[in-house]
Amino acid sequence: MTRGVRGTGIGLSLSKELVELQHGSIEVIRHDNPLGTSFVVRLPRHQAVSAVLPHEERPPTHSTDAATTRRASSESGVKRRGEPEATILLAEDDPGLSQHISEVLSEQYRVITAPNGKIALEKAREHLPDLLVTDLEMPEMNGIELTRHFLEIQGTTLAPVLIVSAHAGLGQRLAGFDAGAVDYVVKPFSADELLARIRNQLAIRKLALRLHESQKLASMGMLSAGLAHEMRNPANALVNALRPLIDLLPPDQRVPDSPGALLSEVALEAADQIRERSKNILDYSRAERVRKQPADLRLVIARARRTVATALVGVEVREDIKVASPVPCAAPLIEQILVNLIDNAAYAAGPNGWVSIDARREGELVCIEISDSGPGVPVNLQERIFDPFFTTKPVGEGTGLGLTISRRIALNHGGELRIVRRERGTAFRLELPA
Repeated sequence: MTRGVRGTGIGLSLSKELVELQHGSIEVIRHDNPLGTSFVVRLPRHQAVSAVLPHEERPPTHSTDAATTRRASSESGVKRRGEPEATILLAEDDPGLSQHISEVLSEQYRVITAPNGKIALEKAREHLPDLLVTDLEMPEMNGIELTRHFLEIQGTTLAPVLIVSAHAGLGQRLAGFDAGAVDYVVKPFSADELLARIRNQLAIRKLALRLHESQKLASMGMLSAGLAHEMRNPANALVNALRPLIDLLPPDQRVPDSPGALLSEVALEAADQIRERSKNILDYSRAERVRKQPADLRLVIARARRTVATALVGVEVREDIKVASPVPCAAPLIEQILVNLIDNAAYAAGPNGWVSIDARREGELVCIEISDSGPGVPVNLQERIFDPFFTTKPVGEGTGLGLTISRRIALNHGGELRIVRRERGTAFRLELPA
């Protein structure tokens, strides 16, 4: 090797594993006169054939080419989707190895790379990744320091850390776990092994976030139930009073399309919505599961748009609905989510802006995305945006409960409500089981 050119750091580790597979040993001896070192490999003179692994079972090297990497990734049985399943930050100072790992992961995940721990920490603050994969020995900041600082900035994101290193000693592993890492992958490794470990950790993270969400929203149950109970009684009275009041209007104001008839229809529809949503909130706060019935998604979206028609004045609405079959859901609750999302999007877009409503089938999911021409949700607020009583609107213009309740409704449907990054701004993505 040319002096000053760094290697991958796995050559000696691989040599040690190959020697030990044949029941041998390898050691380094330092010489005082003349100065230098010797590597001594000892192998047994006789050994059983089974002591050496068959060719296809031998430990893979990290020098797999890109085509092999892509083939191994595609053969792992993971279902590919258009939307990256997570964002992974990779901290690795060896360019070749960084490119190799990035190619392995990028077919399934959004990958952000950094050549050292210091730059990785800056990118972690900027992008808030879902998982960190880091080497141990790096300039500027090593993997242990990076792990500690990375976990300090997480807040409630609960992003796990995987250490990838050629140092397989117990001391290094314990140091990594003490710093907060959840897994330790020893070089050399196979693409399938790395992907499997990452999938497992992301699945655990998703479960942990759901549990955290449930705990955070548990206190909302009594508040929602109490508020809905108090709203339902006056809503019932309002509906019961409006109908006879409409009958008292002059005959010319009861004719369809007359001002009196139009205003009466708006008042009745609003009162009915208050009553129905109060009932649904009560039902939702009493049980984890919702009662689903097949619903036409186009009609649900149309009702939501009518509800926020005033907020959409002066805003271009772009709609692309590609879901033809009925969707099993509690339609009024899904409408409630859409009303909240479309109203927020119209507020962010402002006059002369646009709001986009896209719905499509993706495998076993129905995905509805609401985006707008506004600046998007800042990265540092993308987790807090679902916290109870948190709002980016001026005082008096929002309660900070809309997105909190919307996510709870999505979770109770067995789905999810989350923010996804787009080339411009962000979008809210509602996922429902199809």
